Amino acid sequence: DYEIERDLLAMQWVVLGLIEEKKGIDVEVTANQCIDDLINKCIIEETEEGD
Repeated sequence: DYEIERDLLAMQWVVLGLIEEKKGIDVEVTANQCIDDLINKCIIEETEEGD
């Protein structure tokens, strides 16, 4: 298992060009929506800080 902070993961995706602005929606919002989708599909698991 590997843990990474949500904001850091989102920022890495943006820097790598994996997330682009769409229809005026901020890239951070889009990245967080993608993370939420992956959590909902059980592809990644969200943990609480300190776990």
